[in-house]
Amino acid sequence: MLRIRQQQIAAFREESLGEFVREMVVHLRRVLPARVVHLDDEPLARSLRRRLDHALAYGITDRLDALRYLEASYALGWSDDGPDAEARAVLAREGLRAEQKVDLIELRASVP
Repeated sequence: MLRIRQQQIAAFREESLGEFVREMVVHLRRVLPARVVHLDDEPLARSLRRRLDHALAYGITDRLDALRYLEASYALGWSDDGPDAEARAVLAREGLRAEQKVDLIELRASVP
């Protein structure tokens, strides 16, 4: 599994952010069309960039975990200002790896 270290985050952001966001625009249109139908590609890309910045700030630097975080953020109806209170509580928990935190958030997103 690809892990990105703190010193690599800047390189990820500069070299990969645009590509990752473009991939996520296509991905979200495929897996969560009703959640993003109201956004054209450019506004959706801007929204994704803000949400990805939040994920990185919470230490979610693995590409798959970032994808899962972004999916959950739309599935759960978060704003671009950040996760809801319940997710923030999970993200603040000590002793959990980023992957485990995303697992717990993702469980909420999959429950109707």
